Amino acid sequence: MEPEIGFLMANLALAEGRVLDPCCGSGSLLLYAAALGATHLVGVDADASVWSNAAFDRFRFGPPKFYCGDVLDPSSLTEILCAAESFDAIVCDPPYNIGAPIWVNGQDARPVNYHDCRMDGRRQRLDHDDDDDVLYQTKMSDGRRGQRRGGDLTKEILDIARRVLRDGGRIVFFLPVRSNEMSTPLEELLILRGCTPSEVDGSTTFSDSTDTSDGKSERLRLLFGRKQCFTPTFSRWLVCLEKLST
Repeated sequence: MEPEIGFLMANLALAEGRVLDPCCGSGSLLLYAAALGATHLVGVDADASVWSNAAFDRFRFGPPKFYCGDVLDPSSLTEILCAAESFDAIVCDPPYNIGAPIWVNGQDARPVNYHDCRMDGRRQRLDHDDDDDVLYQTKMSDGRRGQRRGGDLTKEILDIARRVLRDGGRIVFFLPVRSNEMSTPLEELLILRGCTPSEVDGSTTFSDSTDTSDGKSERLRLLFGRKQCFTPTFSRWLVCLEKLST
């Protein structure tokens, strides 16, 4: 990710204090949060091999705490992904299941059939339909296997945000968009990914239609959205939401 975008995301999230990246990869977004003053950094990723403290050591930031876990199975890391109001901000660039090119001497070194046989972490592609309808097989921490559609983690990430963000805390993330959704408004994209819309004080908020044990509804208020187009069939939205308990 370009540093300018990483710093923009950390700024939008007001990334100070306790910051989580639930799909952290090598941890670059947490590095930008550290540069802006975040003091308690936590990264989660299903693939432990991608994590590195090297950049944090180079810039003399205290290394984040890294946990190997899966946002599709939050119970695999209950103390991190399920603890109520444990973070002030979340920054996240989830995997898109499109595969970044591997550049060698200016050429993409992946095999020509890469997209037909790729593996994305622990999610195995089960069919070869259009990306909007692709099924992935996922192995959970207890050995169970499930299926999910399109490789889009938006719903799971927002469910985590409702649980672990404090009131007023923010989540900033990228929402991937493909083919027939390219012209769909952001609010509708969030609805399509399982969010229930409502109006609170004149602002659009989204919930998962469930209440907490004390009767409060954990909602996320949409603060900002900006679309970034890559190709005629793929784009992503930079989204900023704020946690509200109503």
